[in-house]
Amino acid sequence: MRKFSIAGLLLMLGILMGPVAPAVAQSPGSCALGSATKDLDANNVRARLYNNGGLFWRGSGNVYTVPSNGEANAIFASGIWLGGLDTNGELRFAGTAYGPWEFWPGPLDQGGNPPADCSAFDNVWKVTQQDFDRFDAGAGATSDMETWPWQLGAPVIDGDGNPNNYDLAGHADHPAGRAAAGPDAVDRPAVAVPAGVHAADR
Repeated sequence: MRKFSIAGLLLMLGILMGPVAPAVAQSPGSCALGSATKDLDANNVRARLYNNGGLFWRGSGNVYTVPSNGEANAIFASGIWLGGLDTNGELRFAGTAYGPWEFWPGPLDQGGNPPADCSAFDNVWKVTQQDFDRFDAGAGATSDMETWPWQLGAPVIDGDGNPNNYDLAGHADHPAGRAAAGPDAVDRPAVAVPAGVHAADR
């Protein structure tokens, strides 16, 4: 029977496994992790959304309340999981349920680099049918309607035929998500977060 030394076994194991290069994800640079949040109220459910990839919970106080004015939380925590192949065919993935969070606010440039400062994108926009109705009645636009991130890819109904502007003042363009009028109309809030994904390796 052959005897192997521990050093010999470790050497063979190292040769068999070969060099393994760690997968290095994109760096968020100097961007701070997003802190913006909004509650989505629809279908008698209140769900808290965060712009860091977490849903309903971010360390304390989970919010996925059913019915929306009750105290029962039907889901404790969840998270956005996003995966795909990069230009070299390498698999990239970002996702979490309880942290550490994997998403930062802000778009990526053509080279896949994040902005130098993400604070301008640290927001979650929410527009409801009631917001549209009040606006149409002359009450003025909400802050989220005025700053809707159309230039980052948030959906817009283009009412003036010019896709290169966002003319809310002229009541021509507005955020997509507006419900059809009528007795069966249902309020479906439109929610937007800044486009772009920064995946961090931890």
